[in-house]
Amino acid sequence: MLHQHKKVSPRKKSQEKKVNHQP
Repeated sequence: MLHQHKKVSPRKKSQEKKVNHQP
């Protein structure tokens, strides 16, 4: 799963990090 996160662009990473915090 961590590998997939690294593939995501830096901009998308910021958005995904916020989604990850949400339930």
